[in-house]
Amino acid sequence: MAHEHTGLTAAPAPVRSGKWQFRFGFFDTYGTPGWGKPDVEYAAALRALSFRDRIKITMNFCAAFFTVFYLLYLGLWRKAIVVLVVAVALGVTTVALNVPYGLDTAISMAWWIWIGMRTNIYYYERVAEGRKTWGL
Repeated sequence: MAHEHTGLTAAPAPVRSGKWQFRFGFFDTYGTPGWGKPDVEYAAALRALSFRDRIKITMNFCAAFFTVFYLLYLGLWRKAIVVLVVAVALGVTTVALNVPYGLDTAISMAWWIWIGMRTNIYYYERVAEGRKTWGL
């Protein structure tokens, strides 16, 4: 697409791996889950998939293990900043409240798993829908 005032053309969409194409195809067809319970059609389509494909749709292990770095790699720098700020705030809060080690670890793990479960949706929203938000 050419920009009228500059004559520049937009870069073509990046070529995505088969895994991303599968995720994007699913999200194109059934939408993305919001914060609450997903709609009936989305839930039924997800249940119809094999376990491996369900995991492929609902979890991004690179994001769970490498969080901020992987979000930056995907170009989700706003989300990366928010994730880092929330992680630091959680860490400071747990130290200030003298939270037991086991509970602190559980809170941290829950946070990283949640980010891993939302990253596919964030990336889809950025690439397919053009949304660039700060919100998680």
